[in-house]
Amino acid sequence: MIKIIFVVICQLLVYLQASPVFGHHLEDEEEFSEGFFREETITGDWNGLRSLWQERGWVTELEYSGNLFHNPIGGKNKEADGVGFLEFDAHLDLNRIIGWPHAKLKVDLIHLHGTDPSANLGTAQTVSSLEAPDQFRVFLAWVEQVLWDGRLRIRAGIYSLDTEFDFKPSANLFVNGAFGTGLDLSETGITGPAIFPNSALGMRLYLEPFQGWYLQGAIIDGVPGKLDGSFSNHFEWDEDEGYQIVMESGIKRKWRGGREFKAGVGSLIYTTDIPDLVDVDAEGNPITHSETYGVYGFIDLPVTFERANPSQGMNLFFRLGTADPDVSRFDFTVTAGAIYTGLIKTRPEDVVGIGVSGAWNSSKFRASQVSSLREQEWVIETTYQMPLIPGLIIQPSIQYFVNPGSNPDLDNAFYGGMTLNVSF
Repeated sequence: MIKIIFVVICQLLVYLQASPVFGHHLEDEEEFSEGFFREETITGDWNGLRSLWQERGWVTELEYSGNLFHNPIGGKNKEADGVGFLEFDAHLDLNRIIGWPHAKLKVDLIHLHGTDPSANLGTAQTVSSLEAPDQFRVFLAWVEQVLWDGRLRIRAGIYSLDTEFDFKPSANLFVNGAFGTGLDLSETGITGPAIFPNSALGMRLYLEPFQGWYLQGAIIDGVPGKLDGSFSNHFEWDEDEGYQIVMESGIKRKWRGGREFKAGVGSLIYTTDIPDLVDVDAEGNPITHSETYGVYGFIDLPVTFERANPSQGMNLFFRLGTADPDVSRFDFTVTAGAIYTGLIKTRPEDVVGIGVSGAWNSSKFRASQVSSLREQEWVIETTYQMPLIPGLIIQPSIQYFVNPGSNPDLDNAFYGGMTLNVSF
């Protein structure tokens, strides 16, 4: 009954929250500058060359992130694991380059490599948000047109919905993938939704007609990637595969010190025919369902501010999500956590966080399994992010899994890891 009420409330809010309140002008500042290159990259501004390129309308970035893990206690296999992610970004201001007003182009190429720590551990909530099969691919390639003085933004091309939907700034600190897109969304569909690393063709509209309120929606190919499970690039718009239709509405406002308050509700609907986890027709074939859904709501809230520097202090976040139990492994998830920036006075940019995430297996998914499963899996993560020099960050983290993989044969698991991030 609680889940039904939650679905109804969230679906109503998705549509009712678009009600306008007061005017607002969207910031349309270019995020790159001489200061950005000096403060956020290890190679700096290249003696002014990168700033010159930025003035002429194009910027490139190269970033590497790597995770190393080991589980000394519990889980399936006690071994070391590593995951690596190399990303090349190109940002082009099309007005400066070819005279196309208020338009920009982004291309994002990625290379992924490493082991599969979640499979080795036996967990459903992925140890690292970077986990994916070894591959090189085009991840993003879209054009965005900005209209109405920045209040309307239309984006089309190769798109990944997790870059904008269900995005909670504070939760982005954590290494475990469950703190990104909720499992009630990420574990749905034929090949999953259009999220990292499996992007798809689509179009997104973002509207912020009134101060602090936003409404965004996207329509995306219903079956990203290839049905055979391979991970080479495969982008096509096939009506037979249906669509993913995503909507989110909420509040987003800057508070003291530039810190952001954000709250929103959203829904994901597949028009794709998706097979039931258990039920079959008279001939023994799985019954299929169209217009299957996922619904979520979240809040990310600054709660304390350092008197000397209001950009420092504590943020809390909380998220609930649910999905269609006929076709989804997880029909309910909950995520919560706290982060603190500048906890140590001599380390003003360090960020420490603790988060917890729980996922409930749907009754049909448990019934579909040969062996019995527990109803829930939980993970607790604590992490500490430390910028060492411009462009170089290290981040140790500890994760503790309760009921890993919901498998009654696996003991609770303790996992330790270190993340290295380098921006060139």
